[in-house]
Amino acid sequence: MRSIDCYRCCWLIVSLFVATTFSGRLLADAKPEDVSAATKRVSALGKVAKVTMDGNKLTEIVISEGSQLTDADFLLFGKLTDLTKLQVLNCRVLNTENIKAISGLAGLKSLS
Repeated sequence: MRSIDCYRCCWLIVSLFVATTFSGRLLADAKPEDVSAATKRVSALGKVAKVTMDGNKLTEIVISEGSQLTDADFLLFGKLTDLTKLQVLNCRVLNTENIKAISGLAGLKSLS
C-alpha cells in the first residue's frame, strides 16, 4: 500500500513539473472568435477598459472599473491563452469559480 502512495506522489510531482515547465510552449493560440468576443466585450465597457494586441493575439486586458463584469466574462478571459496581463479593479463578482476559469492561463505574467 505504501509503495502505491509513493508512486502516486512521485507521479503527481512529475506531472506538475511537466505542466509548469512546458505549458507555455504547448498552448495553442487563442481562438479568433474568443479574441473577437473578448475585444468586443472589453470595448463595450467603455473608457474604463482597454486591450493590448500583438498582431492577432490579445495579450493584455486592463479594466479600471470592473463592477460590470460577470461570471461569463471570466469564462471568456480564461480562453485567451495568449494573455500575459489581466488587471481588473473594483471587481464585484470575483469568486472561486471565476478564479478557476482563469487559472489555466499559463502565460499570465501579471494578475491584479
